[in-house]
Amino acid sequence: MRSSFASWLGHKVGTSVEITQWEAPEGAGHSNETILVEALTATKEPLSLVVRVEANLPAVFQRYDLGLQCTCMNRIAAHSAVPVPRVRWLEPATLVFGRPFYVMDRIDGLVPTDRLPYTLSGWLFEATVEQQRALFDSSIDVLAALHAIDWRKAGLDVLARPEHGPAGIGQQLGWWMSFAKWVCAGRPQATIDGASSWLRDHVPEPSGPIVLNWGDARFSNVMYRDFRPVAVLDWEMAMLGPAEVDVAYFLFFQKFFSQGLGVPDLAGFPSRDDAIAAYERRAGRKLDDLLFYEVFAAWRNATVMLRIADLYESRGLLSPDSGAGQNNIATRMLADMIGLPSPGEPGGPFG
Repeated sequence: MRSSFASWLGHKVGTSVEITQWEAPEGAGHSNETILVEALTATKEPLSLVVRVEANLPAVFQRYDLGLQCTCMNRIAAHSAVPVPRVRWLEPATLVFGRPFYVMDRIDGLVPTDRLPYTLSGWLFEATVEQQRALFDSSIDVLAALHAIDWRKAGLDVLARPEHGPAGIGQQLGWWMSFAKWVCAGRPQATIDGASSWLRDHVPEPSGPIVLNWGDARFSNVMYRDFRPVAVLDWEMAMLGPAEVDVAYFLFFQKFFSQGLGVPDLAGFPSRDDAIAAYERRAGRKLDDLLFYEVFAAWRNATVMLRIADLYESRGLLSPDSGAGQNNIATRMLADMIGLPSPGEPGGPFG
């Protein structure tokens, strides 16, 4: 693959290329493969790149549209100051890796890990209270800036899923319900099924505008330098919908990595109420019906966790009777939020 990519890259830049670094980080996510590449052209021009290779199926989602992800980043870059990587090339052919891929400029920075979680160890855990708060506040700023993008003018209507209805929470709920049906595959899932019914019964009336939803709004999908975002990453879950979708997902994962793990939140991170107030000041509007959207966030994560458990079982990494997909941090948090029976006690491979 390394030599094939060097040939491909040389064709793109118009000269021979020597690969000087080829690194595939461990634990870089479930939905793609990431390769860090350093190279020199024949004229000694350095190239510092990140290659994102389409997920090797079966994967978390049924399909991945790398072209749409690249379009999303390119149009965000063209229509806002939100920091996203520069996409250099999209390669739909499969000759190099056996799967499509795209290539971005590499950005220097740090990502808060979720394996081990940033609330247990690492550079953010060891930062000062002031640094932690600066990172949190600047992340809220980025979220609000994303939601302020005129997605129609930016051509981001390509993110709509019209087969599930008009853009909004109904469309998103329809898409995710179809995903949950595929994941559950006819198997009863007490917590996910119960929450699915709750969500259908509690869909709020639209109040705020439809905005660009990042879809996977959490610290581990942002690269930081000096405790401020320099790259917003991972756009495979991007859609259109209420701002509350992203804010609730962001809040859910703050809680997931603290209360969910049974550990204190970072000392510099604000409370839920203060975080909501900070977003509302930045966005210039009130958030509505956050309980619904936080349940939606927990249910989405629980469904993804079930899919990941199935993948681990199919690869022999979990025993078929592990119960990890039914009883994990996400399902327990979800059950607690809406008064469903607990799926079990903590423990096992997914907490």
